[in-house]
Order: sequence, then structure tokens, then C-alpha cells
Amino acid sequence: MDYGLCLIDLLTNDLLTTMTTFRYSLDATSKKNNCPQCGNKTLVRYKDNKTGEYLPQDAGRCDRENNCGYHKTPKMIADLGISGFGDYKPTYLHPKIPKSQNPEMLYLSLSYIERCENSFTQTHFMQWLIGTFGNNKAIRAAKEYLIGRSKQKDGRGCIFWQIDIDCNVRTGKIMHYNPTTGKRIKGDGSISFVHAYIQGFTKHPNQLCFFGEHLLAMHPSRPVAVVESEKTAIVCFILMPHIVWLATGGLNGCGLQNYAVYKALAGRHVTFYPDYGFANKKTGKTCYQHWLETVNTISEKLHGSFYVSDVLEKLLYDKPRNDEDIADVVMGLA
Repeated sequence: MDYGLCLIDLLTNDLLTTMTTFRYSLDATSKKNNCPQCGNKTLVRYKDNKTGEYLPQDAGRCDRENNCGYHKTPKMIADLGISGFGDYKPTYLHPKIPKSQNPEMLYLSLSYIERCENSFTQTHFMQWLIGTFGNNKAIRAAKEYLIGRSKQKDGRGCIFWQIDIDCNVRTGKIMHYNPTTGKRIKGDGSISFVHAYIQGFTKHPNQLCFFGEHLLAMHPSRPVAVVESEKTAIVCFILMPHIVWLATGGLNGCGLQNYAVYKALAGRHVTFYPDYGFANKKTGKTCYQHWLETVNTISEKLHGSFYVSDVLEKLLYDKPRNDEDIADVVMGLA
């Protein structure tokens, strides 16, 4: 447990350190100011990470992204010639990105979530989570991520809902776990999607999104961390609840390389934590290298600050790559 606590401190410091590598960033506290455009107290101001001072009062981003959309960046202020910004070098670009050409997407009704949340504690995953972290912490995490229970097979499968930043329910990913070890049960048919059981939906009715993406709207000022596994996101949320933890559902799970997916991260400070494994054993490319290339592409096309952590590369450098992740290390399983 002491080792796990030390690692949690290390990960927290890792996030804070990456934030300070950028001269200016959005305020990570819950403090809000009146937006110059809409007048609501929803403006998150920019801070100078070098001095700790706030930028001019109109420099910031309104949380009402869809209804207001106000966003004045440090670069905009620098372009106006305001003193104190002569050494500012933008860390991202703002190209015009064409709108998605996908046909109109289909969404599931919220009633499916309400229907599937009954007796969710009876899923094998929740039984392991409660046994590991206690009832209160496990239930809090389940409600934060709206975990559900599937009636398919033995009725103990866990539903990880994919709810986008606009609170549209894209689908639900159904997976089965060992209630004692917390390990996912693998094999043919071990993973399925809720929409596959609903008449009128095709195999992939719409673009998948990050697991936990709805939390971006709920916590607009918190730093964001992206991992591969849904289980890892939930475990990390229990241990580090001041961070918005998202999961891709695999190395390329939700289509991380697609603008339609990663645009939800616009304007945020995001740290990516790839698994300690291989993305391609034939080429020798690691998960870290793969995500590094992907995130470099994201950084070129989206405003925000994006960083790929090498903390697992440093901690496990002398061990075989068996796809360990942060949760494995924190819990002493790696």
C-alpha cells in the first residue's frame, strides 16, 4: 500500500509537472469569472505558470462552449502587443478543420442507462471493485461513470456507457470480469455492445467516443488523463478523483486518431498514459511510441496542451512488456 501511495504521488506530480511545461494554461481551480461575451460567471482564466499570475481579465475560455464559445488565448493577447508577452511561443496550431462527413448519428435513449443501473452492484466487476476499495468509494465511482448491468449471458456483465461531451449516449460496452481477481474474461464473444441488441441499429451506428467523456462537461477546469482500459480509468478515479480520467477502450479503441473523437479534448490540459506493451511486435513499436505519434498529430490540429507520459517506461524499463498499465502498477500487480 505504501508503494501504491508513493506512485500516486508520482503520478500527481507528473501531471502537475507537465502542466508547468507550458508557459500559460487555463486555471485548474474551480474559480470562475464573468464571461465578457455572455455575462455568465463561467469564464476560466489563463494563468502564467512561470509567475503564478493571472493574465488580463478577458483572457480565458467560457465553459458554455456550445451556447457562448468565447475563448481568448494568450497568443491573441500577444498578437495585440500587450506588454509581458514578448517571449510567448504558441504550443499549438489553429488550422481550419472540415466538419465530419459522417451521416447523422443515432443515439440511445437515456432510459437504457436508467434501466440498466438497477442492481449494478451485482455485476462481477462491481463485486471486485467493492471488495478492493470498499462500498463508498466503489459506488461513488460507479455513479460518476454511470456503470450499468447487462442481462446478457449470466447477467453479471458490466456496461461501460459511452456518453459524449454533449451527454449523448453513443453505446454501451459490455464486458465480463472475474469477481475475485478483477481480471477481464477474454475470448470469443467476451465483448459486445448494447446497440447490437437494439432493433434498428446497425453494427456501428455512430462514432465511438471516450469512456467518461461526459465528465469533461461536468468538470471543465480539471486536468484530464487518458488511459486505455475502462477499468483503469475507474481505479485511477478512485485513487485520484481530482483528475478527469478517460479511457479509449484499447490502443486505438475509440478511434483516438480521428478528429471526430479527439475534438472533445479541445482547450484542455491532457496527459496520456499508454500501457507498457507493444503496439506492433513485428516492428518493435511500443504503445508509448504509438501514442506519442498520435498525440503529436493531435497537437498540430487542436488547441490545448497534450503530453504523453513516460512514467511507466521509466518504472518498468527492465521488465517484459505485458501490457501493464497504471492501475496494475499502483495496485502492485506489475
